[in-house]
Amino acid sequence: MPAKQCPRRSHPSGLVSPDDQELYLVHKGAGTLSILRTSDLGFVVEDMPIGARPNHVFFVGNLAYVTVGGAAPSATNPDPAGKIVVIDRSTHKVVNELTGPALTSEPHAIWAAPGGKLYVGHERGNKVSVIDTGDANNPLDDSVEGSVTGSARDLGFLKKPIDIVISS
Repeated sequence: MPAKQCPRRSHPSGLVSPDDQELYLVHKGAGTLSILRTSDLGFVVEDMPIGARPNHVFFVGNLAYVTVGGAAPSATNPDPAGKIVVIDRSTHKVVNELTGPALTSEPHAIWAAPGGKLYVGHERGNKVSVIDTGDANNPLDDSVEGSVTGSARDLGFLKKPIDIVISS
């Protein structure tokens, strides 16, 4: 039996888990996340609601971190709150949501650095937020440390797409 096809969504983004077993696929237009097995592309989780305008995913330990841009800016809410949704990769359940003033301006790109830090580039403005993941497998000790802002020249390059090719 062929694997069920993932429904078309606007602006999907995906990342394969560090153990190469699952593909986490963010559906921005639908506000959902799907998790597929890499072995046959069958669904583990289909269309999990995670919030308005989710963007990218990154893995730390047994956790997946998904940036969620939040509601679209409007005249009455020019800088809506975004969030980071934390998913336990073993249960495929949301186990935490990181929120706060540092996560306005549409959290978008996400990447890690040594020492348990995650960095979040924002869609609007020249802003990068810093998250301390603490124990890599404990979502409850994660904390949003704050944001760094600067000129477009200083911080804008962090949000430009970068293609990295690794060969063995």
